[in-house]
Amino acid sequence: MNQGNGEFWTRGGGGFTLVELLVVITIIGILIALLLPAVQAAREAARRLQCSNNLKQLGLAMHGFHDAQGALPSGGFGYMWAPHPDRGAGVDQTGSWIYSILPCIEQPALHDLGSGVGPNSMADPILLAANKQRLETALTVVTCPTRREPLTFPMNSIWYVKKPILCDTLTLGARCDYAANGGEVWVTFDSGPSTLDPATVSAYFLDPARIARIAANTGIMMSHNRFKFTDVTDGLSNTFMIGEKSVGPDWYTTGESYGDDQGPYVSDDRDSCRTAVDGWGGYLPPMQDTAGYDNTYGFGSAHSGGLYFVLCDGSVRFINYSITEPVYRHLANRKDGFTIDPNQF
Repeated sequence: MNQGNGEFWTRGGGGFTLVELLVVITIIGILIALLLPAVQAAREAARRLQCSNNLKQLGLAMHGFHDAQGALPSGGFGYMWAPHPDRGAGVDQTGSWIYSILPCIEQPALHDLGSGVGPNSMADPILLAANKQRLETALTVVTCPTRREPLTFPMNSIWYVKKPILCDTLTLGARCDYAANGGEVWVTFDSGPSTLDPATVSAYFLDPARIARIAANTGIMMSHNRFKFTDVTDGLSNTFMIGEKSVGPDWYTTGESYGDDQGPYVSDDRDSCRTAVDGWGGYLPPMQDTAGYDNTYGFGSAHSGGLYFVLCDGSVRFINYSITEPVYRHLANRKDGFTIDPNQF
């Protein structure tokens, strides 16, 4: 009740002045302002921990796959191809490396969707519908929580993005925030053959120009090819295996970035494979996601200060954006003869 003298009283007779009320409100506002950055920092620390753990799980899955298969997974057929569950885990698998390791990240059912139609089937409705379901399934383990939630997002208008080979037409698709090490210098995956006819497939992948590109690859991932850990002659602790990929913030949810439009399961080089140097010789330093800029060939993240990689030995390392170009390029090259002091990155 207002007593007319600037004081507010309770029914019991105790009270406080308007000035005291304003002071309390001000103090609460100051405390909230002081606490908010700490709360935000704690949340980002938790998100970074989850991102690091995602890469750890992917690294363990790659090791499990290598133990079972004697080699790392293939990069698939090319950027037009969805997976085919009846084509095994070798170089004849049309889907991406992430598709191939699904059983190793506790997703065997997702891996096996549409199986039983035959390895050369291309138009079976069961397979087409299964791939639509698969490509519309988002996974937490391939999503950095600092960047976005594990959701589906619109597909762009490119025909093979909206309807990859072996898949029904898509309107939404999952996304992926991690990419395998394609080497120091980008080597294209190409689109792949147009059919599963054995003669056509053989002729396409035995083309001398393509064989030369495989020989030029210095990473651990290439389409229709499988590298082994013994191919990593610089040492497993000196070579990137998987890292966070760069995506411009303006394209997080649009589906209009060429490096973020086909998701984790399609065999696309820029969606799930990145490098330290583009195909024209331009160095691609790791960088924080920046508005207005979309680097579709290199690594980067939404974190401040740096990004996470899992090395071929399975260890997860935080790489500073300030890493020197020679060290970064050496880490992306499995066979250049350089060993790196961990203090350098």
